[in-house]
Amino acid sequence: MGRLAPLTQQQKATIMNPYIRLLHTQKYILLVMVLLNIGSAALTLPIPLLLNTIIDSILPTQNTRHLIQTTTIIIALLSSQSLITYITHRIHPKQRKKWLTQIKQNSYAHIQQLSDEQLTKHPSADLVSRLTKELDSIQTLLPNGIAQIIKNILLSIGLFTIMVTTSWKLTALATTLIPIIGIVFALMSKKQHHIAKKNLEQKNTLIHTLQEKIEGQRDIILTHSTAYQHHNTSRIIQTSEATESKLLIQKANMTLIFSFLPIIGTTLLWGVGGYWTLQNTFTLGNIMAFAYAFNYILHPL
Repeated sequence: MGRLAPLTQQQKATIMNPYIRLLHTQKYILLVMVLLNIGSAALTLPIPLLLNTIIDSILPTQNTRHLIQTTTIIIALLSSQSLITYITHRIHPKQRKKWLTQIKQNSYAHIQQLSDEQLTKHPSADLVSRLTKELDSIQTLLPNGIAQIIKNILLSIGLFTIMVTTSWKLTALATTLIPIIGIVFALMSKKQHHIAKKNLEQKNTLIHTLQEKIEGQRDIILTHSTAYQHHNTSRIIQTSEATESKLLIQKANMTLIFSFLPIIGTTLLWGVGGYWTLQNTFTLGNIMAFAYAFNYILHPL
């Protein structure tokens, strides 16, 4: 809330302990979500191998029966995966409502226990923001978010294993991209986080100022300070919008940087992989399987 000093370990524990207790009450739904997401991950892993089989083994032999069988298996895997996704999306709103309701109730109860001195340190708009849009933006701390993280970790491990077994050389080349991507992402995200934090602070200041000015409009008129208050409020509005513009520009910069990733991936897969195919040390099926795994593993990363 506002510009606070970094949290100490004790303060972090004070914040996390209620969350952990609340998470414990959701352990069964969390277990269900984790199992569903593990099942979804397990259904994804065979697909690149099946694509490899179709391209390298079935199509060259023109075996129609095997083609139909393998295609049916892929369709069944994708359909099952879609069904699991639908189930998790149906469960998510109900548990999200229960989860956020409890968190907001606990947060409001904590605010009620603050002293007058503590309350005066923070504008009312900051407190309202904390109880509304800031808590509403929580996703990864929800049971479904935790289950998604576990799914992405398992998928990354499984698909990376498929990449290594398909071509350890191409995997080594592709792996060199991950640290570069990580460094660029970390630097860009750090800057965006700083701007986003400042943008949130400016918006809260703007809301607090407008609320204060509108509620005190009668006093402003009586004290003949309308021009001053208008100038002061205009300055805050301009500062808030300027910060918002910086945030949008930073998002555009990140979009530009990450738009080069498909270009790099295409060059690596079809340039290097295509050359090895011409040299008969690689196959088209290997390229397709590797591309499927590589593109899928980059998404959660």
